[in-house]
Amino acid sequence: MTITPELKSKFNASFHRIMKQTPPALQKKWDGAIDWHSDKSYPNIQPEVIQELPPGAKAAYVTLLNKLSRGNI
Repeated sequence: MTITPELKSKFNASFHRIMKQTPPALQKKWDGAIDWHSDKSYPNIQPEVIQELPPGAKAAYVTLLNKLSRGNI
């Protein structure tokens, strides 16, 4: 599925809200960038940031990815 600019924008805003709820140390590790793979089907966020997300934030991220895959953010 190719992600539209509108879905990208909604995903970016939602992920930024998730990151605002994480510990300051993790926020500093994240460079604020959300890159999209060349086929524009899913985001590429720093793996070390995703791995260190607290359980609640990780669950919110997985839910966000599921909504993105359905095109319903």
